[in-house]
Amino acid sequence: MQSELELSILLDEDRIRRRKVAMSCGPLLMSFLLLTFIVPVAGVGLLQVDRQPKLRRAHKDSNLLLIEDAEDGKETVELLRFVTPYKTPMETVVDITPYSQLIHSLLQAPSVEFYVAIDTWVSNDTRKKLVYISNTSDSCSSVWSSQGNAWNVSLDLVQWPRTILEPIQPRATILLAESFPNPLMDIGQVKAHEGTLMGDLVTLNSGVALGPLATVYPCPSGADTLKKEALLGSYAQEAEQLVLEAKHLDANTSKNITARLEAEYLQDMVSDQMIDAKILTSKGQDLEILLSSNSSKLTKDLPVYLAPGSTVSDQPYISTVWFNMSLPFQPLGYIKEIYNDTHVLMNVTKHHCILSLNSSSLPGLQVPKDKYVIPTATKKLDMVVAVGIASGKKLREDHSNAKESLLLLNASYSDGKLSIKEKKPLGRIDSKALGRSELGETKVCVVQKNTQGHVFSRQFEPNLQVNERAILHLTITGHGWAATSESCGEYCHAIYHLHLNGQNFANVTQWRDDCYLNPGGPAQHGTWYESRNGWCPGSVEPGIYIDVTEHLDKTGRNEFSLNLTVWQNLTHRYALYTDISGFIQNDVAMLAVTANVLLYGSYAVTAVLTAPQAFSKAEAALRDGCSDPEKLKPPKVVHFLSDDFASSDEARKENEEQVIDTCPPSQVPFDFETRAPWYFYNHSKEILPGKPSGAKYLPVIDSRLVQINTRTVTGQVDSLKFQGDWQQLALRFRLMNPEFLEMDRWDRVGSVGVMIPKTLQNVQIRTSETSPTPSSSKYWRMST
Repeated sequence: MQSELELSILLDEDRIRRRKVAMSCGPLLMSFLLLTFIVPVAGVGLLQVDRQPKLRRAHKDSNLLLIEDAEDGKETVELLRFVTPYKTPMETVVDITPYSQLIHSLLQAPSVEFYVAIDTWVSNDTRKKLVYISNTSDSCSSVWSSQGNAWNVSLDLVQWPRTILEPIQPRATILLAESFPNPLMDIGQVKAHEGTLMGDLVTLNSGVALGPLATVYPCPSGADTLKKEALLGSYAQEAEQLVLEAKHLDANTSKNITARLEAEYLQDMVSDQMIDAKILTSKGQDLEILLSSNSSKLTKDLPVYLAPGSTVSDQPYISTVWFNMSLPFQPLGYIKEIYNDTHVLMNVTKHHCILSLNSSSLPGLQVPKDKYVIPTATKKLDMVVAVGIASGKKLREDHSNAKESLLLLNASYSDGKLSIKEKKPLGRIDSKALGRSELGETKVCVVQKNTQGHVFSRQFEPNLQVNERAILHLTITGHGWAATSESCGEYCHAIYHLHLNGQNFANVTQWRDDCYLNPGGPAQHGTWYESRNGWCPGSVEPGIYIDVTEHLDKTGRNEFSLNLTVWQNLTHRYALYTDISGFIQNDVAMLAVTANVLLYGSYAVTAVLTAPQAFSKAEAALRDGCSDPEKLKPPKVVHFLSDDFASSDEARKENEEQVIDTCPPSQVPFDFETRAPWYFYNHSKEILPGKPSGAKYLPVIDSRLVQINTRTVTGQVDSLKFQGDWQQLALRFRLMNPEFLEMDRWDRVGSVGVMIPKTLQNVQIRTSETSPTPSSSKYWRMST
């Protein structure tokens, strides 16, 4: 019974983190206080990952562009992106023949160093005891919740022996961009910078680069207070959207919206006004409790609540049952006697089964600092919601839609009365100011909205000869928590606009709506079946290959640019991306991007065109122009795959009945695409690819433990162990259960690749932005 409860708790934690947002002017903001721990989404530890780029010195040596890393003289080159499954093993064999030339260049050294990186944050002890309260019998029992402990990682390099056929391998490699395992690329970030205003001169506390969307707000209490005002504004915007979505308005509409948002956000609003407490003993129907800090404002009949995350209870969800990580924000009981400023007796009025628990199973409690905390917060929230309801009704009358914007609502008291007013901007940043002025009396915050369209640009020189081809290899996965605008980058439907020398040559979507078909999915926990931006839990992401030959200046310098638009649920169109919700909730939307250009000589091109078929994604691009042509056709209108379907009996049946082609392990060339898009193998049941035909498996990393302190592990292969040449090259990658420990229970972003030195033959490396960096300043002019 406990194991089933534990699995359901995991599913619920995932559901809470990943609940999709259907409104972008006032996104449904998650109540993170329902969780007792913050767990990264898809391996992105938002508060713990250093995103500052490494210091690099670039110089040019004849036709070879080199980057010297100031730390260790090496760069990472990703060969394979993956996302771990929810506490289940995974074994894949994936083609990396397109990087044969890169590997050949590395064989000049005594050994080749590979890495596996998983952005996991678990350790040996992540178990937590919770109290399960039945919502039917009101009985209590102890359950365990665990995040898992680690991953066990193994990696082999697979070489197919050279045949009489011309190998389809590039002659040169151009490495354009990589953001994992390096810091991921933040997109659409909104930032607030504190400073002062005198006249029209804004003096910031530190130098920053500002753009035309930088807005100046009065900010007497600093940026943290401004964010709290923005949070109140988001509640109003959510109420506004609920009014717009209502089928009809009646007397109960406003009442229902207010009750819904109270249940959602009241606990958040009072969180900093609550005192933690623990149960000492039980006395009949009473509990003796001890507060964690003194309070001289304790009064009889003050409500006492269960601490967030200390209890779980059944809640129905679609056709399944899942567990809410916290009971509704309702009093467990009330203070009956006050012994002193920290020691009280409370009577239990709800969930009396708490009294039957032993001392090791007792949940935590919380007490408001005084009797005004809950009533004041309730009144404030209701007034904020009323602002949104009124705005929604006005939009309905005008037949208008809401727009995503930053709304600041200031709550203040005058003559003992609470009022809610919108905080208007003072003006916009107009230009830099020369010189400086004495600090003024008015404190301000400058809010810079980064409306993301351009992601990055890179320059390179292909030096293509007659009948040679250039293939772009692009891998993009989106990551971020549910609190970002449009739930980006994990759940937003993005289009990546690809340009060469200023001309748009392709528009790519990496959206995966096939996650529910993952053959290994039913063995997973969590929301493995939900569609995502570029990945599925428990999958490898080989990316897309596109022939760019006809778009190049074949002998001169070229500039590749990656731009971005995101589907907006409010306006039902694609637009530039601004993460207003992420700013309010301290969340970040991010992309993990790898972009490389592979140059194929005429012999390889002839070989692939005369072959009976394409055996890999790169070969498909050489033959047909693109490995995944459907990814070049983004939908004009986005219809997200319904969760109702993804978790339905119909979808599960489709998963079970799908037919996955198999390829004889002795086939030469080996057809990697027969197992697309999952590329799974099971060594315990199948003969490994290439084994019967003499493929050589070179162990790289053998059963290494990956957890919080060892998120990146490396392994070396002696260069002399490589065959002199090969026909095809692949990675056999395995995630297994660590001995005596539990597998990590979450979906973490990961990467497999090689470390490359400062110089390589026929390899161009470009990891810095070619566009000019905006200059920063402390002094700016404001226009009104």
